[in-house]
Amino acid sequence: MHPNWKTALLVVPMLLGNARAGDPSRSPDLCSLFTTAEIKEFLGASVRAGRMAGPAGTACQWSGTGEGVATYAQVQVIKGTEYWNTPTKAKGYESLSGIGKEAYIVPEGGGWAAGALTDTAVLAAALSGSSASRENTVRLLRALLERAK
Repeated sequence: MHPNWKTALLVVPMLLGNARAGDPSRSPDLCSLFTTAEIKEFLGASVRAGRMAGPAGTACQWSGTGEGVATYAQVQVIKGTEYWNTPTKAKGYESLSGIGKEAYIVPEGGGWAAGALTDTAVLAAALSGSSASRENTVRLLRALLERAK
C-alpha cells in the first residue's frame, strides 16, 4: 500500500478486523475492473499494472511510473455497510449527490479521496499526484459503483 494512502484510510475509515481471506464478504478482484489505460486516463499519468492492496485484498492500487511526487490511483470495495463513516469534519469535505445512497469527496494528501455507500457495501476511490483532479476522482468513484455490482 502506498504511504499516502494511510491518510485516505483516515478519511475513509474502514475498520476491517472482521474481514479475512476466504471470507464470503470479501470483494472480487478489483484490479480486473479497470485497465491500466483507463486508470491512466482517470489519473492523467502513466501507471503500472494494478496490484491488490488494502486489508484482506479489498483494494487495488495502480502506482505511477514517474519519479518524485507520489502518483497513484486506488479503489476499494468493502462488503457491509457497517464500515461507512462520513468524514464531515475533514477540511474541504463535500457531499456528492446522485452516487449511491450517500457519497462524498475530500482533498487528501496531494490528491482526492471519495467514498460512496450502497445498500450492501462501502466504496472508495482515490487519486494522488500533480495530475489528480476532483472531477476525475468523482468519475472513478462512479465507474467503480457501476462495475462493482
